[in-house]
Amino acid sequence: MKLFAKIMSVVACVVIVACTVLLPASALSLAPYEGYDYDPYGQATAAPLGYIPDKKVTYVDMNVIGGVGQSGAENGLNRPEDMFRYNDTFFIADTGNNRIVVLDSELQYVTEYTEFVSADGSESYPILSPRDVFVREDTIYVCCNETKTDDKGKNYKDGYILSATLEGTLNKRYGKPVHESVEIKDYEPLTVVVDKSGYLYIRALGILEGLIILDTDGEFVQYYGANKVVMTWALVVQAMWKKVFNRQSTSTTIKAVPTEMSNLFMDSEGFIYTTTSTDTVEANLRLRKINPLGENTLIPDPNAIISTVYGDRAITSELEDVYVDEEGYIAVVDLKMSRIFVYDSRSVQLTVFGNGHNQLGSIKHPTAITKYGEKYYVLDQISGSINIYKPTEYMKKLVIADKYYRDGHYVDGEKYWREVLKYNSNFSIGYAAIGKSLLQKEQYKESLAYLKYGQDRTSYSAALAEYRKQYVRDNFLWFVPLLLACAVAFIKGIGLIQAALGIQRKKTSIKFK
Repeated sequence: MKLFAKIMSVVACVVIVACTVLLPASALSLAPYEGYDYDPYGQATAAPLGYIPDKKVTYVDMNVIGGVGQSGAENGLNRPEDMFRYNDTFFIADTGNNRIVVLDSELQYVTEYTEFVSADGSESYPILSPRDVFVREDTIYVCCNETKTDDKGKNYKDGYILSATLEGTLNKRYGKPVHESVEIKDYEPLTVVVDKSGYLYIRALGILEGLIILDTDGEFVQYYGANKVVMTWALVVQAMWKKVFNRQSTSTTIKAVPTEMSNLFMDSEGFIYTTTSTDTVEANLRLRKINPLGENTLIPDPNAIISTVYGDRAITSELEDVYVDEEGYIAVVDLKMSRIFVYDSRSVQLTVFGNGHNQLGSIKHPTAITKYGEKYYVLDQISGSINIYKPTEYMKKLVIADKYYRDGHYVDGEKYWREVLKYNSNFSIGYAAIGKSLLQKEQYKESLAYLKYGQDRTSYSAALAEYRKQYVRDNFLWFVPLLLACAVAFIKGIGLIQAALGIQRKKTSIKFK
């Protein structure tokens, strides 16, 4: 009996090991949070994780030299505000230590910038409280902030942006914009991006008119891309009051002003993406893609049953940062819940990952995000660390399938969508994509069910119309005789009914004169 028990134990262990080995990689990848998505009606549904924690790199692991951490420990990062990747190099705005820290592709400390000095040594500017760093064509731009005191003894912000070579040689200092249409006392630049022409787009604290555009000489050009004013009931009542009574009370007037942006990003094509962290803008405008005219071109799917919401639907997400990769996938940081939302270029939410707990992969205060290869790198301001997330097998198949879908190659992407639905049967876009593939293959009847589940009404109507035509065409040989037989039977039936009721038809004769 004991021998039998031992044999069964060994067999059970072998079965468990075999099953573990045969499980897909994504099933073995555990994370301290659950994945979810939204169905076409806006309800949260369970979904596989698109990205899982790979590792957490602290400033100790980075071998950072100099500076102090928030706890006072030497050789650390203190309240880092931003992170930017340029080729194989990472730049971190170490705000509390007044420097820019440079890391290599393995996130190992390389060097740092604390000041930029001109080539002839005549000019030198320190990097003070850097809030953002941007690199383009081997030129680095840093948003710095300095507090000064005016003649009356009051403090004010006098920020500036420094431009330098990667060797640290100063190119130019961009100070507060000076123009007749610009009235700024406290100037605190928070984010800067630079286009191919060398024009600077600056997000500054308290500037509601939009982004500040400076030319290569630092001259003010214009404001750009301001958020639209949201008309509330209070503003509507106030406008009616003014029209009726033709007066204005300065003590109770509510100002209709746009909301300032929370961050911005420029993609490889020169389009600017902006985020807004409050609910004072419409939910589908918290994330925008602005064209040269300052208009939002990030248009949601017109077939969607419910309106697009960037961030969480249950609460107002505080969108803190945005990153767009070369394929057009958009990653947005939600500071409120320490999560990252990933969308494609059609505003379709693909996955959500991260949270604010204490386990691996959790982020206390995410302030910046970038991508290197297929992995996302998220900067945690409180711990001064970088959390790295890698895609699951589910996400890899989803990216391939979604690319085929965006390019209109529905048939080629069908097999990938079927793989995606094996992981996530709640993903409505997958059903719509397969339905469109079947529609292209003229399998109209089969496509109807998929398009219905995918809530693609336009394609469903097209498939239904084609299916009706196909049905009539395939059944024409017996369909027409059946119609004729029904017509004859109908006429005969009327005659029989009239005869049974004693109704006689009036016979008319034609008289000739």
